[in-house]
Amino acid sequence: MLKTRKNIVNLVGETTLKDVYDRLCSSRLFVGHDSLIGHLASIAQVQTLTLALGSVRPWETTPYGVNNVVLSPRTKCFPCFPQDKCDQYICHSDIPYQLVTDFAQTMLSGENLVTQLKKKINPFLTGSCHMHISHQHSKSLLLDFLEVDEKPGRLADIMRPFYRMTWALLIGEMEENRTFPTLSRDAHASLLKLMEGINYLYELAEFGKKYSLTIVEEVAKQSPSLSKIKATSQKVDEIDRLAELVKGSHPALAPIVDFYGLMRANLSGGNIVEIAQHSFFVYQDTALACSVLNELIEKTVAEHKISQNRATPTQNR
Repeated sequence: MLKTRKNIVNLVGETTLKDVYDRLCSSRLFVGHDSLIGHLASIAQVQTLTLALGSVRPWETTPYGVNNVVLSPRTKCFPCFPQDKCDQYICHSDIPYQLVTDFAQTMLSGENLVTQLKKKINPFLTGSCHMHISHQHSKSLLLDFLEVDEKPGRLADIMRPFYRMTWALLIGEMEENRTFPTLSRDAHASLLKLMEGINYLYELAEFGKKYSLTIVEEVAKQSPSLSKIKATSQKVDEIDRLAELVKGSHPALAPIVDFYGLMRANLSGGNIVEIAQHSFFVYQDTALACSVLNELIEKTVAEHKISQNRATPTQNR
């Protein structure tokens, strides 16, 4: 321990931001928490080994760069929120220092990370944390985090890349190819239940399209019925309320409902026709998002069934 201390130089409070960046540019690896320095290292094209703890959302805020590594705890309460009180800091003990050392040595070796990590990492050290390596998709050039030692994950872990693929397709018109996630029994059951919620949202979006067009068509008439326009507008408001109920019963669908709600709350237009037209396109985007998400889940469930059949061959009677 004393020998190690001799190699540690404490520069806290003694450097400017430029000094830090200059030092990073001459470094081979940065190891630390999700922080400004980690992002500076990534900008300087220095590999980073990030320890994501506490309220850090590793898939949102950790340094992005090819072959960057993120270690995050499997603790159920992770990630928390800054205002949450915690007396035990369980997540801090979920990442063994031996695992950090193994990762650092492998990253400094310059060898293929995924291949070498699977060979060298002690499986007894990996049970309490997730291990992700940033990867750039060859087609879309987007960066993503791939799990080194994928285990049957939670529903949130499975849905995260699904949403990423959905938004990439709908917003950026980009397709991403990914391997099917491994499903636990609970995750499989949750996905089947989630498909019911997606179908509800899809139907609501289709009704929203119908009612939006009804308003446009009614206003275009020579003698539009104000009572019909008002009644149809109330139906649209009811769709918004029902969508929130679906979100409450299927929390994993919150990203779609929130997206749809945000777009609806910011409709533009100088008159009722323009607003109704824009409302139609919001509902159309919502229906498309539901369709894409449903297709991803259907294919994942089907692949899970195939893999289960392979693992459990039919016994001769």
